[in-house]
Amino acid sequence: MALNIAIDEDYGYVIIVGILSMLFGYGLGANVFFARKRFGIKYPIMYSETNLQFNCMQRVYANYLEMFPTYLVLLFCGGLTHPFYCAIAGIIYLLGRMVYSIGYSTGGKI
Repeated sequence: MALNIAIDEDYGYVIIVGILSMLFGYGLGANVFFARKRFGIKYPIMYSETNLQFNCMQRVYANYLEMFPTYLVLLFCGGLTHPFYCAIAGIIYLLGRMVYSIGYSTGGKI
């Protein structure tokens, strides 16, 4: 039994959003990498006992990695039926993640 799936021509938007999501994750990883150098936190230490800002930056990155597989599955599967709307939702999700990462990475108290 063969399964034929017709992919809408707008599915390319979904793929672009998936690639942007991957690049955003790389950016968060780079932030942690440079923060390690700036704050003098050596590998394999995951979290600092004295530097709250580094811990917050590390946590932003770890939280993104925890949710990334679920996000991609929902983005790509939902995009099969509603590619344009899923691409828009993916962009909104990334913008929300960006705002969250900027705010949380400051390490400040609310």
